[in-house]
Amino acid sequence: MTSRCRNHAPGVENRQPSIVTLIFCGVATAKALSLIFIVKVSTFPSWMDNFIDMTIIMVFVGTIFFFLNPHGGRTALYRSYPHADNKRREIGQINLILDSALDAIIQLDGSGLVTGWNKQAEQTFGWTEEEVLHRRLSDLIIPERWRVTHERSLRHAVRQSRLNWPGRRFEVSALHRFGHEFPVELTICSHGSSTAPAFIAFIRDLSEHNLLEDQHILATTVIEHSGEGIVITDTNNKIISVNPAFTEITGYAPEEVIGRDPSLLSSGYHKADFYEAIWSALRNCGRWQGEIWNRRKSGEIYPEWLSIACCRNENDNIINYIAIFSDITVRKVEEERMERLAYFDHLTGLPNRALLKDRLDQALAGARRYHQRVAVLFLDLDRFKSVNDTHGHTVGDILLTDVADRLKDGLREEDTVSRLGGDEFVVVLSDVPDLSHVEVVARKITDSLSRPFIIDGTVIQTGTSIGIAMFPRDSLTVGSLIKAADTAMYQAKEAGRGTYRFFGQ
Repeated sequence: MTSRCRNHAPGVENRQPSIVTLIFCGVATAKALSLIFIVKVSTFPSWMDNFIDMTIIMVFVGTIFFFLNPHGGRTALYRSYPHADNKRREIGQINLILDSALDAIIQLDGSGLVTGWNKQAEQTFGWTEEEVLHRRLSDLIIPERWRVTHERSLRHAVRQSRLNWPGRRFEVSALHRFGHEFPVELTICSHGSSTAPAFIAFIRDLSEHNLLEDQHILATTVIEHSGEGIVITDTNNKIISVNPAFTEITGYAPEEVIGRDPSLLSSGYHKADFYEAIWSALRNCGRWQGEIWNRRKSGEIYPEWLSIACCRNENDNIINYIAIFSDITVRKVEEERMERLAYFDHLTGLPNRALLKDRLDQALAGARRYHQRVAVLFLDLDRFKSVNDTHGHTVGDILLTDVADRLKDGLREEDTVSRLGGDEFVVVLSDVPDLSHVEVVARKITDSLSRPFIIDGTVIQTGTSIGIAMFPRDSLTVGSLIKAADTAMYQAKEAGRGTYRFFGQ
């Protein structure tokens, strides 16, 4: 606080004895001494006796004024008050505390003039101590729209003469030296006397506090209204908070999961090394995201996209884990639908030409690596056009789906059956041990498709012709293998249908 309003040690001016009392005591003492020591031992004339009395009185009076003199007698008076130094030290400590306070502390007199201004007040409002002393506070830190109210309240407080009333706390707007307003918490109390009222204001800048509070409200609102499930766990991986979307997705209410491990959602679909990879990523990178399958309270297993991040404090220590996830069931269904449209025949559900090429590429790559054989069988149904012309395209479509089912039932899981279009099918046999194996498969297919199909009570008789090309004997590429098998298929038709031919025979 400024020296103009700081407390002072007790001085001479407030420790002075009464002058009248001192003079009276001095005269009485001088007269007594003159009677005792002079009159009794001397027979001076009366004028001499009076002169001696006056001399002694003057000496006592001079001594009294010497001690009352602020310069000549200060040292003696201070010696008579040895606790004055301690008082000054205490006041110095108090002033240091005021300047070290985290709140702005302002002293006012009864007329609203600033009489005290600590260091924090300088930092809060931008005014220095020298610039504000004995100026009206309302002109410095009170927004213009509130100045009249401030002055009226000050006058009312002075008129009420309510001294030493406890602090009252308000949240108001204050004005910075550079013109911007900011929120503050104001606590004001009165002190002084009825003739010299005074006030002390304690002011705390709430700008950062309000900003943090607004951010907290915003974050809470986002979490509460997010469409994604949010789980917060402690460092022991125990759930401490979930949002409404978590309940909507999983079916678990907050009270059912708080304090429990998130593993209660585990589907059992993933192995231990999958979860170990997640924790490894969190330890090394601080975050992980990916697709995971979890289980709802109802027992239903569903896919979700999960992101986990570590929350750290100012010392870079992990204090929480935050998991955000979304149910991607609809997305997975849509992805599968789009994949089927792109890679599967819409009628039979078999791989189409694009997926056939991809799978045949993979089969040839494996065959090259391990020196294996791959067989490509090109099938064309016999008399299919007459079925369409006689029974209609609906029956023809049903026939195609039945043919596809018989083909899948007669092959290994690692083999591929594909529909190129119309009544043309391609079968890819991987890791063929020898040509006899291919012949067995070809005869099995022709026998299966030569059996009658019963569609809507109608017996449909058909068959198939098969052309076969071998990798690496007949060709080394996907396109040339299919073309060679197609050529061999026409040779089989020319041989009388219902049979098979190898390319080059």
